[in-house]
Amino acid sequence: MAGLSVGGNVFLTTASLPQLNELTAALRRLPINAALSFETAAFLPTPRSRRNEPLRPALTDLLPVAAEIVELTAPAGRPWWADLEAHTEAAHVRRALAGDWPTARDRAPGELALVCRPNLDVCSGLTGHYRTWHGNLRADGIATVLDRAVADGRQPDDELWFGPGPLPTTAGLAARHGQATGLGVHPGPESARYLWLDRAQRHARKHAPLMR
Repeated sequence: MAGLSVGGNVFLTTASLPQLNELTAALRRLPINAALSFETAAFLPTPRSRRNEPLRPALTDLLPVAAEIVELTAPAGRPWWADLEAHTEAAHVRRALAGDWPTARDRAPGELALVCRPNLDVCSGLTGHYRTWHGNLRADGIATVLDRAVADGRQPDDELWFGPGPLPTTAGLAARHGQATGLGVHPGPESARYLWLDRAQRHARKHAPLMR
């Protein structure tokens, strides 16, 4: 009545799949009139993603329910469900080793990733990953801080998550830290690549020489 549309994103896990029939029945009863998307969650190098990674559905978990989910999925998401094997970690490893890795999406011009800390410091970065400091809103003023942020521009996502400096190639990551037979299903290639980068950094920290 208010002229609003209602959609939703459903992230599936091995814990939620046993309740899928109950979930889909509830969704069919709701007045949803916009896109409804079902997929697995992307991996990000955060404590939450690390805790949730063991709950990532495998190909064998999703194939039996794919046809049912496609009935509720928006048209744009149906090709993903039609070729689930192409989104497994094993498939991403094969593409990386073959040099067939897709180009990352460019950010919109002028788009920034900024975090305002409780003390009103503003940094480029993401929650928990604070990079370039642009000033303090209280001490420096809003206009000055935002002008500095705009002048510095958008930092690449890799730097926001993993810090400045060269990172291993995707093929090198896949060879050393990818699971060539992994059946975990990812929503996109960057999810798998971030998982490999996270494994690489955790491996490096684990094997770093002890400081005396």
